[in-house]
Amino acid sequence: MDIKKAIEELKKNSKKRNFLQTIDLIVNLKNFDPKREKVNFYIELPYPGKEKKVAIILEKENNELKDVCDIIVWKEMEGMDLKAFKKIERNYNYFITTPKIIPLLAKKFGKILGPRKKMPDPKLGCIVNDLSKNKIKNLVERLKKTIKVVNDGNSVKVAIGKENMEIKEIEENFNAIYSKLKENLPKGEANIKEVIIKLTMSKPIKVK
Repeated sequence: MDIKKAIEELKKNSKKRNFLQTIDLIVNLKNFDPKREKVNFYIELPYPGKEKKVAIILEKENNELKDVCDIIVWKEMEGMDLKAFKKIERNYNYFITTPKIIPLLAKKFGKILGPRKKMPDPKLGCIVNDLSKNKIKNLVERLKKTIKVVNDGNSVKVAIGKENMEIKEIEENFNAIYSKLKENLPKGEANIKEVIIKLTMSKPIKVK
């Protein structure tokens, strides 16, 4: 069935849970060698189901940015052990920092941020020289709507919304991600074996 009907079917048959379920898109791949090829891109969703949390790591406090995002002062982090830092890391989806801080951050906490794909990424503009309020505000607002899409072997799994969102919103998120995914696959749509959507606790539905 098409994506709109598939979303309608999920919503219609979903059982009430004591939490808000996520709607996941799963794309299984074919003629794709995960040892040599990969899917790895960012996309800004038209309708983010849940805004991401962002923090900026600076050398010192910055009063101008206090109402833009959370500020973490590097000197307060330097003495932390990995266990203490993990408690901070869990609270954020993205970190912003400066060229001076990034090598220090990578050396001390890279073993945590790296596997969780939370190291400040220059592709996203997360390593900044310009700390002006408008510049950081625009970056933070963009990051709050941005998700990262990567493959896990021969499959790509990504959240496209929450069960309480409008069908049109979920559909637009699906279309945006699916279109971008095709662009990032070596053989485009020829790499796609099957497309599935499901709620956290539901059976999968195939999409054509």
